[in-house]
Amino acid sequence: MRTEKTREGQTFYRMYDLPLVRERSPAISRSWTVMHRIDEGSLLYQRAAEDLQRDEVELIVSLVGTDDISLTPVHARHRYVDADIVFGHRHVDVLRESAGALTLDLRKFHEIEPV
Repeated sequence: MRTEKTREGQTFYRMYDLPLVRERSPAISRSWTVMHRIDEGSLLYQRAAEDLQRDEVELIVSLVGTDDISLTPVHARHRYVDADIVFGHRHVDVLRESAGALTLDLRKFHEIEPV
């Protein structure tokens, strides 16, 4: 979502869908990262932090799934404003293999590292 001005000078909040590299995953027992490819077709292509701030860009991420054990629907939604978007970084991998076992460390869920 971003703030735009109409020809008449009215403020308008326009929502855009960002196509994902993979829109669904049949099983996320290991992990899954939601990714949008930033190329010439992306609304984020060649945008700087200042552009996102000026246009009041917000990323709204909504996920829907099913809990494997209870078969209960699970919903998650998070809003990222321009100040939350960090250039040149990626999320830390929360999945580690140790002694032949996989460990999911959700304490690292919000951590980022330089690319």
